[in-house]
Amino acid sequence: MTHSPPLWPTLPSQESSLPTPPTADVLERFTALYRALSANGDWRDQPAWLRFAAHAAILSPLEPSQTAARIRTAADRLRRDARWFSDLSSPLRFVIAALLVQDGVDPAQFGEELARDHERFRVAGVRHGGGFETLAIAIMRHLARGPIPAERIVALKAMYDELKRHHWWLTGPDDLPACACLAGLGYPAAATAAAIDSHYRQLQAAGLIRGNHLLACAQLLALGDRQPEAAVARVTGLVREFARQGDSVWHEDYDAVALLSLLDQEPALIVARFEELHGGIARLVPQLFGQADFNLATDLTVLDLVHRGVDGLPLRSGRDLERMLDRLHVLSAAMLLLSLSSGATVMPALSDWPATAISPLAGMP
Repeated sequence: MTHSPPLWPTLPSQESSLPTPPTADVLERFTALYRALSANGDWRDQPAWLRFAAHAAILSPLEPSQTAARIRTAADRLRRDARWFSDLSSPLRFVIAALLVQDGVDPAQFGEELARDHERFRVAGVRHGGGFETLAIAIMRHLARGPIPAERIVALKAMYDELKRHHWWLTGPDDLPACACLAGLGYPAAATAAAIDSHYRQLQAAGLIRGNHLLACAQLLALGDRQPEAAVARVTGLVREFARQGDSVWHEDYDAVALLSLLDQEPALIVARFEELHGGIARLVPQLFGQADFNLATDLTVLDLVHRGVDGLPLRSGRDLERMLDRLHVLSAAMLLLSLSSGATVMPALSDWPATAISPLAGMP
């Protein structure tokens, strides 16, 4: 008796519950994925989304051409199964598809379970969040390595409510993906929200501009294991290092800098590697400008340096590698937040400062 092949073949990565760092240079891997995705020319009106999709699938164990083919198949399936007004009919599906390919998840199964997860959010009292909610669900499923446990949804709702209590005028549906990341930590929501509020106030006191971007920055800092004072010092140290190396940090870059601050290396090493990768991304065609490229360079810098020690050399000890893999799983979810805060997205950006703003640091020395 013969058996037909499965519609969504098992990926090698499904045999392991942990992601693995890229085996090649991250810029080389990213560029190969992006070119494979855009090779047939049918997505050329979405270059920014394709780049974020290439980043989201960079840990896929398959060759770039195979990964790109699966992303196309998954994106087509998500769109075919979605209603015309669904957020999966938008370019967001490219990033979701890339995450599914990286995790070895059948897009048809994801689409079926997505509807149930949305309903579970309603039952838990989570306000409807559109595309932000869909990405939150994808992040929670990625962190859980499968179906979302009921207690995680309860934790997300508690996290959202606590953030709302501290910053009711800023907290909204766009914070659901961050809440999904924070809920996966397993810490009490009240304590986490208090730490985020401390980050926010100390960053503002240090000269950063208050608003949605600063809140996103404070939320990402909570994913690290530093006390608020040390976490804030890392951010301000990186801002000064960017200035020293001739690159301005604007308010929309705050969350990217927060993600970089979770690395172990000194600011000079981090920014030097960032500048190198930023320059490589800028050479891609068509050229992007502003926040999209800044965020992509941040993501690649994290992927490159997370599996290196403080000195920039590759990790060697078993204990360091085990810790790195755990961190990489969390950071790969956090990096998805930057695809939403980029100006390339069609959803509301985390923008609260006029496009004509000229002061990125509000007087930071």
